[in-house]
Order: sequence, then structure tokens, then C-alpha cells
Amino acid sequence: MLNRPRPDSGENTGWPAVAQEEVEPIPASDTYQTASGGHVLDGTLDRMMSGAPMSRSEEQAVLERWGDKGS
Repeated sequence: MLNRPRPDSGENTGWPAVAQEEVEPIPASDTYQTASGGHVLDGTLDRMMSGAPMSRSEEQAVLERWGDKGS
């Protein structure tokens, strides 16, 4: 699941889901396993990042909109 903040929210409501994929559950194990493995969301991430990066002024405007909403 991918999440991002809600800059237009009047309160800090957390990070809403913007992408989600259903996958088969992995059986529980008695040993530690890192979170490596499948790349289910790679295509979604690629599409979400396909545009040009923000300019410095665009990024600053977003940061200003978010402001102190998280504090």
C-alpha cells in the first residue's frame, strides 16, 4: 500500500492510501525474514513518478501548503 499526506486537510489525518494491490498471504514463520521479495507495486510506482520532478518553487509551494498541519 502506498500513502501520501493530505495537504488540503484541515487536520493531520495521517497518510491516505493512494495505491493498493492484493497479494497472497505468506505463511507465518518462526524465523525473521526481511521485507524483500516481490515487486507488486513497481509498475504503479513507475506510473506515479513518470512525470517531470517538481521545480524548486513548486516544491516550496507544496511545503508551504502543508505548513504546520502535522504539528
